[in-house]
Amino acid sequence: MTSYRTVLWYGYELVQEHQLLTTNMIIDIHAQIETSRGGIIKLPGTVLKNDATFILKGVEETAQETLTLVKGINAEMEALTAEIKDKIPKIYSRELMDLLFYEFYTKSS
Repeated sequence: MTSYRTVLWYGYELVQEHQLLTTNMIIDIHAQIETSRGGIIKLPGTVLKNDATFILKGVEETAQETLTLVKGINAEMEALTAEIKDKIPKIYSRELMDLLFYEFYTKSS
């Protein structure tokens, strides 16, 4: 019988050796804990998810949030462009709008 602590150290050493944690490593560690019954409590609905599914879900959420932000920036730009053209047409230029909405956020110093 392997102790829970021993299995955790085994997992730690695996990660140190390979410099990453893969699904197969998690399954291997989990299998060793299961044989030792060293302290994992089974909860209903607890599952190991596929790494690719988890990563793709994160990419999808990030893309949706980014799209929402870009749409908001574009709407603000259109509203401000119309307001500047209407109230102070002498200073309006496409270059000004680019400076306010694009160049300001894309240059890194």
